[in-house]
Amino acid sequence: MRKALRHWALGIVMLTATTFTAKAQRIGDGLWNTGRAFRPAPAATDSLVLQKQLTTIDLYLGFAVVRNELDVLNSGKDTITSMLTWPDSLTTPHALFNQIGNSPSLARKLILHKKDTVALDVPLRFAPGVTHLTTYEITPNQQGILVKEGNTREANAFVYTIPSSTHKKTGVQQVFVQLKAGLTMTNVLGIEPSGEAQVTMSQVKWLPAATGGDLVIWYEGAAPDMKLEKKVLPAQDALYQELNAFDLMMFDSPAFKSPPKQDFSTNKKSPLLSALYFILFSLPWVLLVGFLAWLAFKPKKKKTS
Repeated sequence: MRKALRHWALGIVMLTATTFTAKAQRIGDGLWNTGRAFRPAPAATDSLVLQKQLTTIDLYLGFAVVRNELDVLNSGKDTITSMLTWPDSLTTPHALFNQIGNSPSLARKLILHKKDTVALDVPLRFAPGVTHLTTYEITPNQQGILVKEGNTREANAFVYTIPSSTHKKTGVQQVFVQLKAGLTMTNVLGIEPSGEAQVTMSQVKWLPAATGGDLVIWYEGAAPDMKLEKKVLPAQDALYQELNAFDLMMFDSPAFKSPPKQDFSTNKKSPLLSALYFILFSLPWVLLVGFLAWLAFKPKKKKTS
């Protein structure tokens, strides 16, 4: 019993040391835990033409619902078989944030020719002519963290990424975002690229350059502990149906203008408050470890005859 207690105390000490070490390590500069959706595209870039891309997004407190409509042209006479390149979780460099990293999506769905649901891990067959692809995705935005030089800030973060590719594009790439459920531009802290995106009080419009890039929306939204699996996933079909009714006419308006002042700053931490937090956090563990060590190593009382 005494030996087992000693091992237990040693394990607690090691676990505590590991926890403190992990806490002490700095997260690198970047925008982390974003809800991120990537524009899908066939992998056969040398044989297929990505003719058109229309992306519509409903942005909510804590999450986003994304729909891509893609027209892919096969100008040859033979059917082409190709996998769909559609990343889910990836860390990529960014000029403003240094790096962008994302959490995996909550749900994704692929529909062929507007009627057939297709598995994501099987090759697609592109017959001669135009193949229409529709994808749906739900991203978790509630745990975004912005890190700059060791300082951090938490908010909701959504990113839509158009990867650079060798696809020959003959149509316009369009990305339209509707702010939903009480979310307005007053909740938005920053939008990047501010030089390409345009906004109203409840919409964001991005017509990206041919080289692609990242649309970042950094906003005040849901708390980090929002349980999306319980609150959002059961309603995913209804969310997809609502996105199908997206009003494109709202984005054909002269009211759009450049985003307001950006706030991609991080809160400065007070050294005194940081030290106080560390002491308050670590003191109970130190007392517990000390008590267990005392129990494990205290000398036995001599029996009196």
